[in-house]
Amino acid sequence: MAAWMNVANIVAAAVLAGSLCWLLMTLAGAIGAWRAGAPVHWKELDAAAGAGVQRDWLAAGRQLAALGAGLLAALAVAGALGLAGGVDLGLPGWFSALALLAAVLVLAAAAWRTSKLLIGRRQLKDAWQAQVATGSALKRLNQGGFRVFHDVRVEGAIIHHVVLGTRGVFAVTVVPRRVPRGVRPVVELRNGKLVFGNETDAMPVGEAARNMTLLAAALSRKAGHRVVVRSVIAVPGWNAVPTQGANHLLMNENNLVMLPSWNTPDAYLMDEDFGLLQDLLIQASRNRRIA
Repeated sequence: MAAWMNVANIVAAAVLAGSLCWLLMTLAGAIGAWRAGAPVHWKELDAAAGAGVQRDWLAAGRQLAALGAGLLAALAVAGALGLAGGVDLGLPGWFSALALLAAVLVLAAAAWRTSKLLIGRRQLKDAWQAQVATGSALKRLNQGGFRVFHDVRVEGAIIHHVVLGTRGVFAVTVVPRRVPRGVRPVVELRNGKLVFGNETDAMPVGEAARNMTLLAAALSRKAGHRVVVRSVIAVPGWNAVPTQGANHLLMNENNLVMLPSWNTPDAYLMDEDFGLLQDLLIQASRNRRIA
């Protein structure tokens, strides 16, 4: 019984030490992120492509580091106590059993959290790379007199990219999707859903529609008349052909440069509108936080 109680005390003490270490590391990471992400008073910078997703990816990395530090602290304390012959706190057996159960639950929660962070961080990395690839492709439109803005905030929504020119306004929603092995990388827009082979996904289309509506409303208020916004869904790495007459243009990073040719004269802007809308988008895409 004494040996069992020593084991329970060692595990409980190790988990307690690891939890304290994790809390301290998490607090230090939060303070560091807060200081790094404080408003830049001396100079506001234009948001880079995928800047918001990059910050989330870095935050997930800090959480993983804190969990890893807590695990190492727990292992160190457990090893030290084990080599020292255990620890006898003089506690009743039921209390040691309860402490051991709590320690097991904490370890299980830490394992579950770690797996969630690993999966989420991989998804964030995919989203970051997809947005960067799309933003790089959109840069080519600068030569045609267009301005490209990233991470545009409109009424609580974040639009990945907005392209502004006298030949129209485009709200670009990026859909990160890995191409499975052995699957022909063809994506279609069918009945308001994206079709990836045998899989369908309606969420990106709904997000794109919301982005288009919010941006059109904000720009129309600024211009004082109706501004037409064309919705674009970009799926990097997949073969996507724009569909004439659809509510959304389905494209990839290779044919985004063709955006102006897919617009219609009724969506063109007047020269005086360009400056007004550009000022609004500049303010909406300012990066006030640095990762």
